[in-house]
Amino acid sequence: MNSTNVTVEDGPSFYEVGMPAILITICLVGIVGNASVIYVVCRNRQMNVLFMNLAIADLLFNVFCIPIRAALFATSYQLRLGRFLCKTSTYATYVSMGVSIYSLVAICVLRFAGIKYPLHLRQMLGRTTAYKASIAAWVVMLVLNIPLLVLYGEDSEYNCSIIYKGQWVYELYVSVTFGIDFALPAVIVAILSTLIVVQVWTIRDESRSLGISTVKSDGFYRASKRASKRLMILVILVFMIFIVCWGPLHALFLWNVLRMDEHGNARPDTRPNQLKQLTEYIQTAAIILAFANSSVNPILYNFVSKEFRLAFIRALWPCRRHALAIGNSSTKRTSMSYRSKQRLSDDSENEPLPLKHFQGNNSMD
Repeated sequence: MNSTNVTVEDGPSFYEVGMPAILITICLVGIVGNASVIYVVCRNRQMNVLFMNLAIADLLFNVFCIPIRAALFATSYQLRLGRFLCKTSTYATYVSMGVSIYSLVAICVLRFAGIKYPLHLRQMLGRTTAYKASIAAWVVMLVLNIPLLVLYGEDSEYNCSIIYKGQWVYELYVSVTFGIDFALPAVIVAILSTLIVVQVWTIRDESRSLGISTVKSDGFYRASKRASKRLMILVILVFMIFIVCWGPLHALFLWNVLRMDEHGNARPDTRPNQLKQLTEYIQTAAIILAFANSSVNPILYNFVSKEFRLAFIRALWPCRRHALAIGNSSTKRTSMSYRSKQRLSDDSENEPLPLKHFQGNNSMD
């Protein structure tokens, strides 16, 4: 993650004090939040394993990347990391970043498959498949990022950066990272999200055209539509936050390519000082946004998903389980007559968890 380092030698003290404070705050929030998500999912087997995989990746990002970057800012980039730490921290950063976004891609793939082929893939889209998808994301990212262990190192000034000079090297690096870590998953998630919405509406229209209008059928598709809608709202929000957080930094990488000469060095910047200062502020904001992405997902789960909030309370405050159980039992008794007419399962009608693992049918059970 080089080439967007802020010049701090003559800058205000914000870069030595304010930036480390912001990054450490993001780090602590991310560690607590993602560790909580991992704990909650482990304690609740009905919740989606891939969200836990995303949380593990974000947790590693908070542990391996943010503290080092905060230390670099605090020392005006005079801190010498050493060859080993430079390579491994960069490698861990890109691996965790890739696993995070491709866990979201896997959620969309499995959800689309479950809606498109509910009968054929019902037995294949259970918790085991989610575990396999999680492992596959780690294996692929660990392999694809191996070249970073070769490209990165300490230069003559002991800065952790790409040690192979030449414009083509940096262009190749930026193009590959932009394509694999940003553009490709963005396109896949956008396409699958659209297909899922279209498929849900198609199922509903087909059921109506066939004259399937019994209470059971109508209730099933209403529950299915609600479950898919809840999940997709959560996935799309996580996806949009990813775009907002990482988009500016990738844009700066691409912009830096245009500023390089044939030897891989930055061309002289002849712009007015005001524009240089503005660029510096934009770079700083882009770094903060990118690093904040690893901390916002747990907060988003709690705001968007009522089911996750309840599971979080049940897992972390066992003393409140009894009160929650009483409330849930009362709600279930009140709606028992309605649900018996609908002939729906309790999971699909009363608790369509957006974070629940996929069983391959149109509901979230």
